[in-house]
Amino acid sequence: MDTLPLMTDCRSLSKITAIDGPTVIPTSFLEGLILVKEFRIPSTIKEINDFAFRLTSISTINIPASVIGITEGALRDIQIDELTVAEGNSVYHMENGALFQTNHRTLITRVDTTESYTIDKDVTAIYAYAFANHGSMKKLFFEDNEDGVNIGVGAFFSCTNLEEVKLPNNLVTIPDGDFCADLSLKKFTIPATVQTIGIEALSFSNQTAINRINIPAAVTNIGNTAFYASLIDTIDVSWLTPLHLEYDANNQPVFNPKYISNMTLLVPQGTFAAYKAADQWKDFGTIVEKKITDLKETKSIDDILKVSVVNDAMILTTEEPRNVRIVNLAGQTEYTATVNRTVTVSVPNGVHIVQVGNTAIKVIVP
Repeated sequence: MDTLPLMTDCRSLSKITAIDGPTVIPTSFLEGLILVKEFRIPSTIKEINDFAFRLTSISTINIPASVIGITEGALRDIQIDELTVAEGNSVYHMENGALFQTNHRTLITRVDTTESYTIDKDVTAIYAYAFANHGSMKKLFFEDNEDGVNIGVGAFFSCTNLEEVKLPNNLVTIPDGDFCADLSLKKFTIPATVQTIGIEALSFSNQTAINRINIPAAVTNIGNTAFYASLIDTIDVSWLTPLHLEYDANNQPVFNPKYISNMTLLVPQGTFAAYKAADQWKDFGTIVEKKITDLKETKSIDDILKVSVVNDAMILTTEEPRNVRIVNLAGQTEYTATVNRTVTVSVPNGVHIVQVGNTAIKVIVP
């Protein structure tokens, strides 16, 4: 395939015209040419590769009908004001101010400047850095998707005016850098299904207005520096055994040593000593035990789950689907599933912890 030549050494270049014929725009094609304000993509181009227009002043892009491949980093680090797709392109289209890969319902980037954006339930994937540096967005909502959505790294990096986020309720991973440098966040909840929090994923800012973050019991891995830039008053955890936390190559921990002494850690009842001895967790300025409610009759968790004990079983009842986990006092999972309506769960005699989201109750099966 014919490839356009790299132009990155032409630093003084302010205008470039490409004739039709080439089929590939190579990686870093115009990267760093800040004087370039306009470029017409030839009508013969089939592939656009990483950083093709990075750090240029190009603000208007038209994707020709011939284009069948756009890599994840192709439109990264460029402030696009107008993005269009030529009529006849069967692979890509514009929808509500965002560029989509049509067949796979993949969201590539968004250029719309409205303050609120909802990612609908049909979206299956979001490109890395798709919304990065989006300055106008204040609210981001996900419709719940039964099949889940695959979010790329840094997808919402440095959305400096973003204030409120609602993630899908079946999200498993918050990827590296996803909400890093989001300075204005006020409302943010980690879904109960999340198992992995990536490197710098929630490293918001020391200016964040978020006062409390609940880390769900389902989380089994927190990347180094995941909360490094975040100064949050309270971190609430539910593990009966402190989760092991890693350091990065420069020996930087999950939480910033400058902030952690001013932060409070809420831990399950009876685990104070374990957290006070655990690496990184022990550095919190204040560690407080939460009381777990004893259950001797039918009770509810925040009115979203009712638990009854009958013989050697628990009866779990919900009005709508809820992710429920039952563990023993050793922290071993005895049951985990999405409960819809009524489910009967057989468990051994003894004490069990029933968890829904970040709330837990102690259940005694005599």
